Amino acid sequence: MITRIKTNEKIIFLTIDDAPTSISTPQTLEFLKYYNVKATFFCIGKNIIEDQELTQRIITDGHQIANHSFSHLNGWKTSKNKYISDVNKGKSLTNSNFFRPPYGKISPLQYLYLYKNYRIILWTMMVYDFDKKRSLEKDKKLLEKYLQPGSIFTFHDNQKAIDKKNILLPYFIELALKRNFRFEPLDKYVL
Repeated sequence: MITRIKTNEKIIFLTIDDAPTSISTPQTLEFLKYYNVKATFFCIGKNIIEDQELTQRIITDGHQIANHSFSHLNGWKTSKNKYISDVNKGKSLTNSNFFRPPYGKISPLQYLYLYKNYRIILWTMMVYDFDKKRSLEKDKKLLEKYLQPGSIFTFHDNQKAIDKKNILLPYFIELALKRNFRFEPLDKYVL
């Protein structure tokens, strides 16, 4: 499983989970366009079906699309066969061998079946933008702490995350650019 990319260059990787959603993804795309930053969107297959136009906009704007399963199943609570089937169904819509387990939860047996055909991508820092109980100041300090070459950052495009994401994402991008970091999609560095 990949949690960081080995590099000494000031390169970082911005990832967005749970896209596309009409309530959040358009704002995320506007932030990325404004700052001229590229990201990797880990998309949920059923969301792709619900909003194909928004999915196409992600691609047209130059971002990478990756697989976050079809229906966002928790691997710890799902049988191996059902989980593998859901991941493969997600791949059929994203056409990506990059897979991020929903919630970061994947059983050892599921992993053994998937790692041969997928690059399993986790994160260096999960931004808890969906957790309203965590303070923005704590999240900002963690973003600063993990801002290092090769770090993979995960934000979310969903209803629970929208308010905090709309504050933390521009803050993080400005911080990284001020420190001369460059944002890259994962496919340029993970084979």
